[in-house]
Amino acid sequence: RRRPATRSIDADALAIAAPGSAAFLSATARTGITIVDDAGALDIGTVIAVGGDIALTLPDLANPGEDVSLGATSLIHADAGAITLDAGDNVFAAVGSVIQASGTVTIAGDVGEGDLVPTGALIDLRGVIRGSSALISGGGDNDTISLTNVGTGTPTTIDAGGGNDTILIGSKATAFPSASDSGGGVSTIGDVLTVDGGTGSTILEVDDTGDGNAASGVLTGTALTGLGMGGSIQYRNIATLELALGNGADLFNVQSTAAATISAITLGNVASTVLVQ
Repeated sequence: RRRPATRSIDADALAIAAPGSAAFLSATARTGITIVDDAGALDIGTVIAVGGDIALTLPDLANPGEDVSLGATSLIHADAGAITLDAGDNVFAAVGSVIQASGTVTIAGDVGEGDLVPTGALIDLRGVIRGSSALISGGGDNDTISLTNVGTGTPTTIDAGGGNDTILIGSKATAFPSASDSGGGVSTIGDVLTVDGGTGSTILEVDDTGDGNAASGVLTGTALTGLGMGGSIQYRNIATLELALGNGADLFNVQSTAAATISAITLGNVASTVLVQ
């Protein structure tokens, strides 16, 4: 049975023992909100803090299912603070969901080491994330992280952590129910996206195959720029970088590659030019 949460929180914050997947959870407070669900999933409806931070936490328990899920109409909004989502297992944010803070948005999966069988997280982010910055983190197991967009004004970092992780970038990228990164584009990357592969053997897949326009791009040993992006993709500690170009007559310049990274470029169906310096 669900136990009361025993967490130390700010005196003005709102602490809720969440009902899990039985219903969407909604909460509004004039100050901060702390929500702790210590058994089961947390499905978000509308969570609004007018004057403080929002922290949603699911400890990692022995059995799987400590997931944070945002549906197509879900909203988490901190008018004057930061937002932190810590899930013992997985995080899913559907198209149409909004996570918005005046401060930093932090999203983490595979938090803790409570699993009887070590299992990596699926962190599948398809909605809107707005903040002064955003940090998306995996844990020590083999995680899959997908991200479809980066909003202008929200520089975003993905920190894969430990494990042999897979990071999928593209407007149609998914980690759940299965890993997929095809048929999308990267024009949705509106600010700087920094990808740190962590300490394991991490694969970074970048998909632009859904773009039928002629585009130009540049790859160096630390960054991918161009291809219609308003921002860029900075990368480090990546074992394998796989870039799939679109179906326009692209002009792509490989200025350099990272010494410890295997870099692969797949061309589209239309004749493109790749210059290797």
